[in-house]
Amino acid sequence: MTDRGVRHAVEVSVDGTPLPLKEFLHDILGGTVVGLVSALRGGSPAREIVVTVRLLDASTPGSTDSGDATGAP
Repeated sequence: MTDRGVRHAVEVSVDGTPLPLKEFLHDILGGTVVGLVSALRGGSPAREIVVTVRLLDASTPGSTDSGDATGAP
């Protein structure tokens, strides 16, 4: 990927299914995550960063519930 100018190799999957990403998304997502992690103590330098996001309320995929962070409605 680096021969076309992409600086980050990013993989995104949803429930185990990989999603295709355009070149600019590799750089946007990769740059954002690298920037956030490098600001953390012990986060830099890094050769690989793994981020896993699990929805806490899996019974409503794509929910736009406006409840607070505690899960209260």
